[in-house]
Amino acid sequence: MILDASIFSRALTYNGPDIIKKYYIEDEKDIVIGNLTSMSGELVQYKKPKLIRAPEILPDGTYFKLVEKRNGISFAEVPSGIEYGKLISIMERYGVLPSLFPLYDKGTVGGFIHTNGSGFGSYKFGFIKGKKELGTIKENGISEIGVVNYQELLEVESENRFAWSAILLYEGEKVTTKYYVPSLYSPFVNGSEGTPIPSIQVIKDLFALSSNLFIQGKIPVAVRAISLDEINKAPMEKKFGYIINFNSPSKYFVTFGTISFNEIEAFLGFLNKNPSVLPFPSNSNYNEVHKTIMSKFKKKPEIPKVFEKANFSDLKFSSLYNDALKCINCGLCLDSCLAYRTTKDIYLSPVGKIMRLISAETEFEYCFGCKNDEDICPEKINISQLTEALPRLGKNRMAFSIEPTSVSHKIKELENMLEATYKNKPIFILFVGCAAKYDPIGLEGFMDFLLSNGNELSSQYSPRIKIVEGCCGFDKYNSGDIEGAKREVLSILDKKEKLNAVRVYFLCPEGLYVYNRLSGDQGILAYEVIKPHIKGKVHAGCWARKLGIEGDDKECAGLSITTYMGKQVNTPKKDVLTICPFSTWKFSTNSVYSQFLKNTSTTMTLQNIQVQDQEIVELARQSLIEGIISSADDIAERVIDWNMGGKNYFILIIIPIIRKRFLSILSDNVNKDFSLKSYFKSLLNDNILLKEKVRRVVDYLVSIDLSETINSLIPSILNSPKLDYEARNLVSQEEFKKGILEAIKKVPTENAIQDIFIRIGYT
Repeated sequence: MILDASIFSRALTYNGPDIIKKYYIEDEKDIVIGNLTSMSGELVQYKKPKLIRAPEILPDGTYFKLVEKRNGISFAEVPSGIEYGKLISIMERYGVLPSLFPLYDKGTVGGFIHTNGSGFGSYKFGFIKGKKELGTIKENGISEIGVVNYQELLEVESENRFAWSAILLYEGEKVTTKYYVPSLYSPFVNGSEGTPIPSIQVIKDLFALSSNLFIQGKIPVAVRAISLDEINKAPMEKKFGYIINFNSPSKYFVTFGTISFNEIEAFLGFLNKNPSVLPFPSNSNYNEVHKTIMSKFKKKPEIPKVFEKANFSDLKFSSLYNDALKCINCGLCLDSCLAYRTTKDIYLSPVGKIMRLISAETEFEYCFGCKNDEDICPEKINISQLTEALPRLGKNRMAFSIEPTSVSHKIKELENMLEATYKNKPIFILFVGCAAKYDPIGLEGFMDFLLSNGNELSSQYSPRIKIVEGCCGFDKYNSGDIEGAKREVLSILDKKEKLNAVRVYFLCPEGLYVYNRLSGDQGILAYEVIKPHIKGKVHAGCWARKLGIEGDDKECAGLSITTYMGKQVNTPKKDVLTICPFSTWKFSTNSVYSQFLKNTSTTMTLQNIQVQDQEIVELARQSLIEGIISSADDIAERVIDWNMGGKNYFILIIIPIIRKRFLSILSDNVNKDFSLKSYFKSLLNDNILLKEKVRRVVDYLVSIDLSETINSLIPSILNSPKLDYEARNLVSQEEFKKGILEAIKKVPTENAIQDIFIRIGYT
């Protein structure tokens, strides 16, 4: 079931999709979508939709392109998936604006055209498709829209035929109408009565009015009717609206407002009895799906039977389910959701997960645990806890694993020094977990801090520590395997009891979070010990924020995951101290703990690791593509081997061919960059860090989409003088492309990449 921002979708969240099952479109269908902020409700009838995100940029990398003028109106090509807020901010720099656009800036061009929407500009132009067509969706996700060059508007009180738009403002029952005339028409109106306002300012004010509809406990609604008297009867708190006067079957009034969730029944009842009042600003009337939803609404929401027993010891699922029903599909969470930003798959966003949940889906993937999308949610839905709970519902869990590493000899020495120095203090466990792998310098820094400041610590802490290695269970917890996570947690608890330790320190917020949830005990985040001594801005990621810790920066680093659902998780380099080892590694920065390092050689290493990982993986990507394309003749020469020995034999032969060229090109490209070459030299002294960089490069290379590269390779093979004539037909087949792709995926290996990096470091 696909939900949008309409009142019909809100009704279905309460009643479930079965009430419209006789109207289902059963065939699997590709549906091109934007942000699902439409208010038409027409998508709910697709039972097996494959959602395809409309593109947000034109093929040439631009956002709009003026194309022609028809019937006195200029037109521009724009990507169908771009939000109007973004498009307008770009267009305004070039002195043009869309001739008609919705009053909500998260609405997308394609969605607006598809639903034949109306909005600002509608006083003159009406609906996007009327007597004049102001928008069409073309091929390849490109739309064509009308544009105007109105830089300044005059705000006037009286109606006139030169007005671009007319806005309604409500103060209780009082309605004020403002008309906006492009200033270029001032000679034809009484311009002295108008107030000149930059067009972009009027637009920003309108977008702000739309955002003001998002109030916790409220649902934004819109109604359209031929008179204000009809609209005034609607049981809603009216906020603002506009008038449609031209390019329309009739003069219409559109009003936006809010209702509470317990007023859905009354609002639908009113619409059912007043069919001339329509709950969407598009030029559409009710269809049978709309009528059925209105007539069969039941006020009390029901949890699908499949979830009746889905309550967990640490999370009450029924409460989370009811919380999820508050989603109004405003789309605000999309920009904050790392899973969505990475994949552009609406199903993986909070909006999509809630749609799947209400449709009684039980198989959910692990997520990053972000709180940023929760922060932006106007309904204050507990998104982070919901994404924790969802993977537990299914049986076919998509897991990821984090393999910790052993601590260095230096850390063992520090442990012995702390024991000898603070023998009169109680024992605390220092659970190392992933810190030895992702922030070994920070681990050493924290222990240096304890050694120097042990006697000044408050009574709730102790500098006498025993190192405990292993896994905290976070990867299992986040994948929904709670029993597996409990085993890891109980192992920590067992070691605490055997060592007669008082408390447990964690360097990782994720590990502490899981421990506190499942152990019955409360651990301590090492950051709390050193916090009074920290100088500088601190990044507190999502799991730290779940522990109640806030920082100056809260961008989600995406855990230790380099790819998610086959897409690269991009993380920028940051000049900020990090709490979480994952963030320290992903952001290529220093942790709060590393500030207390004493060892000067380690400090030198710390200064040398500030090379952005993205630089390395991007260079590796370019080198791989160059290696593939430059292997065309050698591959062409071996195509005949497919006919002789089959697909697998051919793949085995061409893997070393492509790998040799790739590694040679990668080596040459790195050697051209002095900073990268120096960086790899520094890695020779840190085998742990070297292996992690290698793993990240390999993870990235096997996950990227190389279909365009293969499409470029095929003509080169076909045109190669080394291609046996008898093998030409094979090269043109889809199976051959699949064989090439299968071979390419096996080209990057950790051993091969590591050998190259070491060789570069020694040269």
